[in-house]
Amino acid sequence: MKAAIFSFITCSEKSMVASVKAAFFLSKTLNLPLVDDETIELYETSDVLFIVNGAYAFCKHLEPLSHAIRGVKRIVWIQQDYTIVPPINDGDATSPFRKAFVDRRKAGKSHLEFWTTCEKESRLTSLSSLINWNALGFEEEKPPLNKKDAGDLFYYGSFRAGRTKAFDKFFNSPSLPITISSPTSRFEQKYSGPNVRHVKKIEDLHSELGRHGLGLYLEDAKSHSNFHSPPNRFYEMLSGGLPMVFQEEAGYTLRKAGYDPGDFLVSNAASVQRRMSRRAEILKEQQDRWWLKAAREKRDLKDKVLEAYNRLEKNL
Repeated sequence: MKAAIFSFITCSEKSMVASVKAAFFLSKTLNLPLVDDETIELYETSDVLFIVNGAYAFCKHLEPLSHAIRGVKRIVWIQQDYTIVPPINDGDATSPFRKAFVDRRKAGKSHLEFWTTCEKESRLTSLSSLINWNALGFEEEKPPLNKKDAGDLFYYGSFRAGRTKAFDKFFNSPSLPITISSPTSRFEQKYSGPNVRHVKKIEDLHSELGRHGLGLYLEDAKSHSNFHSPPNRFYEMLSGGLPMVFQEEAGYTLRKAGYDPGDFLVSNAASVQRRMSRRAEILKEQQDRWWLKAAREKRDLKDKVLEAYNRLEKNL
């Protein structure tokens, strides 16, 4: 089977971007070329094109990608986040990238298969699969922990609209130190004060995590009722030696995934403060309960990808 993988984001082996990690893993597992530039149009006669989700609005190679989209027999959308969705295959699209999907439909070709962390999308076609790409965020080598002076609540990630109520609940007028790491300035604009510290960039996340007191786990409101694999930051904090506290609404997704956060739920800043004195105990409990399961999920990824690939090959 002739196939290739396309990433909207420029790929680097040292990249911390989750989609890039998935792209490299897929390339190595299936022994397929990984392309992130205009040469993707050379693969328009391929049997399968794997497209790794990403912020495609900023990609400079959408026109050559559109040639490959029109030509290949099947397309597999590698999805880690329900917020990054592919173009539809109907309507009056005019951009080359979006129109390529419409042209596929007019030519009688299939739209997409999904290899995804989202349960809903994994059921859209018979060749779609639920694959936990986020487990790639788990590092089996435990980092050295420096908890001597740790007493802050740590949150990192983007400013998501579906989390603003939770942000207000935990970040407004905090009574304990809070560290927020995000490339956006929106956190700084909204949450400030003597107890709030903002960090733009972290060079080595795995080492950094163990230097904080507690990690705050928040979800988008939509995630409370629509199942998807636990996110990257769950596996990163677990393996990085950062004990986690979870917003109360996050229980459904995590319990279904096999990680019951019931003993570590928090409802406000005051309940976080009560947990802080037990952070060493919480870390031990979470690693005792979840470490081996998370490590197994990462190790099983290769078999799951190969199984999905073999089904795809049989149905060309």
